[in-house]
Amino acid sequence: MLDNPAIKALLEYKWNTIGHAYWLIRFYFECLFYILVLAVVIVQVYGRIPRVSLFGAYIAIIMMASIFLVFEYLQLRRNPRRYLTSPHNIIEVAVFALPLVGSIIQILNIVNMNEKGNISVLSFSVLVIFLHCLFELRVKKDICYFVTAILEIIGRIRLFFLLFALGIVAFALTILHMLRGCPISDCGGLEDAKFSKAPFRAISTTFLFMTGFWGSVGASLELEGRNWDFDLIMVFYVIMIVMISFNILIALMNDGFQHAKDTSTAAWIQFKLKYVEEAESITYNIPGFRRNNWRFPEVVYFTATLQQQENYEKFFHKEDMEKRFESLSEDVADLKHMLSQVLATSATS
Repeated sequence: MLDNPAIKALLEYKWNTIGHAYWLIRFYFECLFYILVLAVVIVQVYGRIPRVSLFGAYIAIIMMASIFLVFEYLQLRRNPRRYLTSPHNIIEVAVFALPLVGSIIQILNIVNMNEKGNISVLSFSVLVIFLHCLFELRVKKDICYFVTAILEIIGRIRLFFLLFALGIVAFALTILHMLRGCPISDCGGLEDAKFSKAPFRAISTTFLFMTGFWGSVGASLELEGRNWDFDLIMVFYVIMIVMISFNILIALMNDGFQHAKDTSTAAWIQFKLKYVEEAESITYNIPGFRRNNWRFPEVVYFTATLQQQENYEKFFHKEDMEKRFESLSEDVADLKHMLSQVLATSATS
């Protein structure tokens, strides 16, 4: 449907009249929210002013985030299934919820004078702000292609990531057992091994092997009398994780980029349609707004040039369409013949 020139023209008209203005106003207030959160983060890192002076900024973040989340809740109530299946909506909830929670934690830290209070929630907020800003700028066609490619790649490598994660966990447990395992009740000498026994630290260290970070097992690799089994494990790790898995990932990413190239235009139009739909819904709740506003005419006319008509027919394979019309004409003729027979039979009886 979105490939029809008339539909495209109607959407473009709606976007230019109400959709773009609605997106711009919304994005303006979102940018104010971004700036407020980033300002707090920068002051916490580089500022020399008392942290208590940020109390008002935390309150402002909580208020703005609450207002945005109310709007998200209204969208959720209107169409829950559609809302929950959209990655953009999930990012929107995160970009407002994380600073809200982080600001509440910072207020508690100030009240309790806790200098070692947790600030990681606000740290993650910075990353989510970047992602959300990228999603919001999909109204630009080039940026929409980039974001669509990312979403396509993530969608195609979900199973790969699961298998890859299982492989990392398996190798982490193998290396952990080989370096820290004890066949008897007391192996005090094994405590000198640098490879951490903490599960999450062991898994993250194994993952970082791919970047050349061998510090935690460097001593084991440098020992002259080391066992051959540890060398064999590391060879398997390089072959399975570094070589094979990375090449599979590259192949999946190339496939995702190609598919995004074919679907990015439709995704771009659908994203703009989202804001047009939201703006239309708001105008229906304002009494008399649509009746007295020139942006909502009763009839919208669309004219196409001869070249546009030819391009449209080529896109939809004119020959195939003619065959379909011929087949439809034959079906109509058969239906007329059957109807005439029925009428003749009824007249005879």
